[in-house]
Amino acid sequence: MGRIFCALAVTEPTPKGRWNFAGHVVNNAMAIKAHGLWARVTGSTQDRQAVYDMIEKLDRYHGVVTGVFTGDECLAGKRPTQGTELCAVVEYAFSLEVLLSTLGDPAFGDRLEKIIFNALPATFSPEMWAHQYDQQVNQVECSIKERSWNSNGPEANIFGLERITGAAPRTLARVGLNLQQICG
Repeated sequence: MGRIFCALAVTEPTPKGRWNFAGHVVNNAMAIKAHGLWARVTGSTQDRQAVYDMIEKLDRYHGVVTGVFTGDECLAGKRPTQGTELCAVVEYAFSLEVLLSTLGDPAFGDRLEKIIFNALPATFSPEMWAHQYDQQVNQVECSIKERSWNSNGPEANIFGLERITGAAPRTLARVGLNLQQICG
């Protein structure tokens, strides 16, 4: 497998209007576990190290205080005013669960806890019937207005069941499964 995901150009925010698969925040959140899983097959320390390298790179260029990385569809840099998709939060949490069980490093559990208790609650209404497509660190306003997001429109941080795409019901199901596993 080599270091395919570590070779992706994730060091710069995706230019506005230039959506791409390599920069897609959900793809990156899911890809984090790939080298860890592959390391189980190969036994390669290089594959195992690739997991840490990818997380370090995402943290350095796109990480925010809640433990996730920004991406309003695509990777968006370190400005806390950039949003992070709910789907990316959930997929990153799932990747960390898999890495914790696969590689056994408690650091993955620590990061998972940080995300579940800091990034995830901000994405939902209190009763979990509505969510934001993009949440922002220390967000104080939910409104429809232009923001400096790279891909999403002005309505991306208001609450609703299916804000931008039909992914919300699937994401809610994934969150339920994850929370059941985590909180037992």
